[in-house]
Amino acid sequence: MSNRLNIVYLCNDLYAMLVGVSLTSCCENNKDVEDLRFYIINDVGGGKIKEENQRKLQEIAAIYYREICFYETGYLIKKLESKGVSKYKNTYTPYFKLFLGDMLPDEVQSVLYIDADTIVLGNLMEYQELAEQFSENISVIGVKDVAARIAKENYGYSGQQYINTGVLYFRLKQYREHNCEKKIIRYMERNHKSFRFADQDLLNLSISEEIGVVDLKFNFLAFVYELSAKAIY
Repeated sequence: MSNRLNIVYLCNDLYAMLVGVSLTSCCENNKDVEDLRFYIINDVGGGKIKEENQRKLQEIAAIYYREICFYETGYLIKKLESKGVSKYKNTYTPYFKLFLGDMLPDEVQSVLYIDADTIVLGNLMEYQELAEQFSENISVIGVKDVAARIAKENYGYSGQQYINTGVLYFRLKQYREHNCEKKIIRYMERNHKSFRFADQDLLNLSISEEIGVVDLKFNFLAFVYELSAKAIY
């Protein structure tokens, strides 16, 4: 497997500082990754990242001899509006991560999406290596989330692999080939409801058969300390 890892952040100007911290932690703990590439989805609908803050993020990456590519969300907003897709709390922002296959170049065939408020404490190649071992029918990989019970009660969710969307590995080759984004949009068009966990509910409800699960250590949330194993699994 190539020693290349693609990292994606979704960010507006308010979250630029958080991304800067997460980006630094990622670079510090992945110095041995030969080809570490960063893609930042610049949320123009939620307050586009100011040029000054874009420059600061690029300066952080340059310290580690890494580069950042910025992609804007304007056309995706228009696309979702044209489909009559309902917004979440008056914005499409939470849903953008589900359309990385459309936003990123075709040559990018896998990415690790990381929420802006996430601190990276280890080498991420292990995550990629595990994710790529799944069968060809799996397109997106994450860790289990306890919200599965709520999804079952509120939306009749019947899947087995309800995952958290704060850290996600997208096998974009499969994601595109399996038309996952079309399935998601189709589900959004047919279900004009307000999801409690926005993109998380939408991902798990619309393409449950495409989901794979890895160990909690790859997206460890503080509240897990308060739960029993039964509550999680």
